[in-house]
Amino acid sequence: MQLANSTAHHNGMNKYFLILLFTLGTFMAQAQTGWTVSYQKKALLKNAAEDKTKNVVNIKTSTLKSTDLLQLQPVDADTAYTITVEAEAVNEEFTGLKSWEYKGKAVSISGAELKTLFTGRKKLAFYYTAIPKDPNLAAVVRVRKVHICTVSLK
Repeated sequence: MQLANSTAHHNGMNKYFLILLFTLGTFMAQAQTGWTVSYQKKALLKNAAEDKTKNVVNIKTSTLKSTDLLQLQPVDADTAYTITVEAEAVNEEFTGLKSWEYKGKAVSISGAELKTLFTGRKKLAFYYTAIPKDPNLAAVVRVRKVHICTVSLK
């Protein structure tokens, strides 16, 4: 009798676990979004999904003026998530350089700020994370950095 109860309890836990995984997978899929990347008011990537080899943007060093903007805009941002964009150095041990929170408008990075971020570097990678605003969901979701684009100085 006790063995039957134990097996039933085990099967119930398996079902609960599978439902939880499916739910979390659905939330993560909803958080995935494409991005539009613009520089000097020109769209360089449109609706870019994660692809480290294709999503490379080249910028000339001479164009890094303080008034120029690199803009990163999610195509369909889910307002149930806190979206953070992060700049990282490519091929360096300490990579996190700076982060910005998406607040409904494109994340705008000035040419002057880009110039500072590029100091001693030729490439920067931009990633985003999406964390549910609901603290109960945020506590169980695994956060993964998703590549938006890599910016190279030419």
